[in-house]
Amino acid sequence: MDCSATAVPPTAWWRDCAWILLGSSLTLALALGMLWLSTGLLVGLGLVLGAVGRVAPVEQRGMAIGLLFDRTGSYALVWQICIALSTMAALLNWPVREQAVMRLRAEERPA
Repeated sequence: MDCSATAVPPTAWWRDCAWILLGSSLTLALALGMLWLSTGLLVGLGLVLGAVGRVAPVEQRGMAIGLLFDRTGSYALVWQICIALSTMAALLNWPVREQAVMRLRAEERPA
């Protein structure tokens, strides 16, 4: 059985290789799930949930970029949106002045 997509039409390719694709997808899902669980046990649930909270929105942005590319056939609109958002972020952060924060020792804190 030849599972290369160019050898046969896509429908026949899917039908012949469905079990291979399903098995490899389930194996990958199991491996990634075990990695996430073991990371949670090693570093703590709070850090893992924080990472998930940062990764999920990035995945959503990737989906939006893919949809824009599918609709327009070009990344030009995506670049324009990225430039506009980057400029807006820079302008919003321009007035921020960072300075050191004085921290009180435990014995100096008011009760």
